[in-house]
Amino acid sequence: MFLVDSCFIRFSSAVNVILQKLCTVLGLLKDLLLIERLSDSCILQLVKTSISTFLVDNIQLLQLKAIGLLSVIFYLYTQHRTYVLDEMLHLLWKLPHSKRALRNYHIREEEQRQIQMITALLIQLIHCSANLPDTLRQASSGNSVLEVSVDASYPTKCRNEVREACCLFWSRVLQRLASVKAQDASELKSIMENLVTDLLTTLNLPEYPASASILEVLCAILINNAGSNSKDFAARSMAIDILGTIAARLKRDAVICSREKFWVLQDLLSENAAPHYPKDTCCICLGGRIENLFICSGCNRLFHADCLDIKENEVPNRNWYCHMCICSKQLLVLQSYCNSQRKDDVKKNRKVSMDDSAFSNHEIVQQLLLNHLQDVTSDDDLHIFICWFYLCTWYKNDPKSQQKPIYYFARMKSRTIIRDSGTVSSMLTRDSIKKITLALGQKSSFSRGFDKIFHTLLVNMKENSPVIRAKALRAVSIIVEADPEVLGDKQVQTSVEGRFCDSAISVREAALELVGRHIASHPDVGFKYFEKITERIKDTGVSVRKRAIKIIRDMCSSNANFSEFTRACTEIISRVIDDESSIQDLVCKTFYEFWFEEPSASQTQVFGDGSTVPLEVAKKTEQIVEMLKRMPNNQLLVTVIKRNLTLDFLPQSTKAIGVNPVSLVTVRKRCELICECLLEKILQVEEMDSNEGEKHVLPYVLVLHAFCLVDPTLCAPASNPSHFVIALEPYLKTQ
Repeated sequence: MFLVDSCFIRFSSAVNVILQKLCTVLGLLKDLLLIERLSDSCILQLVKTSISTFLVDNIQLLQLKAIGLLSVIFYLYTQHRTYVLDEMLHLLWKLPHSKRALRNYHIREEEQRQIQMITALLIQLIHCSANLPDTLRQASSGNSVLEVSVDASYPTKCRNEVREACCLFWSRVLQRLASVKAQDASELKSIMENLVTDLLTTLNLPEYPASASILEVLCAILINNAGSNSKDFAARSMAIDILGTIAARLKRDAVICSREKFWVLQDLLSENAAPHYPKDTCCICLGGRIENLFICSGCNRLFHADCLDIKENEVPNRNWYCHMCICSKQLLVLQSYCNSQRKDDVKKNRKVSMDDSAFSNHEIVQQLLLNHLQDVTSDDDLHIFICWFYLCTWYKNDPKSQQKPIYYFARMKSRTIIRDSGTVSSMLTRDSIKKITLALGQKSSFSRGFDKIFHTLLVNMKENSPVIRAKALRAVSIIVEADPEVLGDKQVQTSVEGRFCDSAISVREAALELVGRHIASHPDVGFKYFEKITERIKDTGVSVRKRAIKIIRDMCSSNANFSEFTRACTEIISRVIDDESSIQDLVCKTFYEFWFEEPSASQTQVFGDGSTVPLEVAKKTEQIVEMLKRMPNNQLLVTVIKRNLTLDFLPQSTKAIGVNPVSLVTVRKRCELICECLLEKILQVEEMDSNEGEKHVLPYVLVLHAFCLVDPTLCAPASNPSHFVIALEPYLKTQ
């Protein structure tokens, strides 16, 4: 046994030594590629060798080195990008099913968050597809940045290269989907869902800007596949599922960002509004602690040192600037530097205004992110590719970018250029940078594409196929989970209400379920659907009728002043004679919760003037009377009272062990109190003018009659059996 263990240890040690040497070799090969151009045959062999490492378990470090090597090949050898992507996809198809969802790539500075190695490779390849100018990558001074010789349209062309690489990847994946059998299609869908899950995990994290671009291209393709012109049912079905997942994440991020109180984002959101800063409080925590407050010499905002995650002794007594003002000064220095140093444009040089308003808040926040990425350097210069990726994206969206390409290049190397200018930025926390990245992401074309995705899903809710309609409805429902306010949109309301009348029972029920889940949290939104929901109480589907009753019940329960309470009761009680016994039970249980259930002790102690009945009982009595006014007779009410007195609507399991006698006594006591309240009301009304009184007293009498039909002894309480007879006798008339 000892010999076996000893051999195993020696074997493991030998393997580790080999792995370390292989890691060194791959690292050296990557360095070689950056200084020496190799033949195509060598490059193709390197690609195959590097890709093969992903088929072996427990060699994560070697796989990371392979990702670095493949990224450099993708960056330098543009003619082989298609080959690299094809090899990566072949690897994806060959991976055993058990390894396809294996997530062992740790996301930088994110605890407990991991993605697949293959997804990490894809993201890095797309980062490197933006064609970073080699001179800019190697630039070590401000002058070398200015000597980068590319035209003003180059960053836009780089963005197009990114889009082409993403299109190539997804088109290959979807071509595979179209050519495989049903069983293989299911596996391929699983692969795609795993990729999307990973991309959403890295979405809006500062080091992974490519995730948004990859997902954006996927959405554009899937929107086309989800259209009514698509003939491939499987592809269309999958497209709806994935679009729903992505749209839900976009909506969730938008909601989080809109609620964010982070001071930097407040500046970003108030781009066109006059700045408004809190007085005598810290801009970050908004706390009232006056001690240890520092004032920014630029914007005059106040901050706590600990809120900025810096030590008090590191903050100077004067001439201290916050992050926003530092970045604004940086941008002014960069612009001035570019204008003064350009050799070919000296005559056009203009004096740069030192007014902070020369730059938008959006541009300043962008620079905060770039500063962070330049501060968090890496041995493989990956941060340079990431910064370039961001700048190409922002360049494309800036209408004035064509006039200042060199300024954009300088922003990427701001640390190099401003190193001796005395302008040094304090590091923001990781959490703050993530919030900034999220906010900037809301301005991207990917986030702006939410409406198009959502519209596609709403259109599919009207398709002929019930399966497609159900999937679209399910996709919309997860978006609503992210933001229930979506239900209040008129277009959404029309689409959802249309599914209330769907030919498929499952779709009708799902549509009701979608609205019902958010009644308690958003009663104002649910109220808009009340009219259409009440129509479903008469639905032919048992499950639909049940769901409609439960939703209306929740509407009434979640809002004590629900204006349609009487109408709701009228609609619900109409189903007490339903053909389905379970619905009859549900109706009786609903009214038990409305009227016959024992309330909290505090409610039973409040009485009206001169009344022996608690106000809570008086209110419920009025509800019963108002309901009866809208009914032709009291027969349905009699049924409800009878079944509540015996509690025979309880589940069979409860009945089997016997109904709790205390519960029966409680219900009876409630009924006696309601009858007492009815008597008080009858006596009060009878004291009015005879014609007017007769009109008002009838509903109270009919309700009291209903209770007496069920059990006359309710009007003969043990404490005073003759009370009702004595009180009513003077008002009884003989014909």
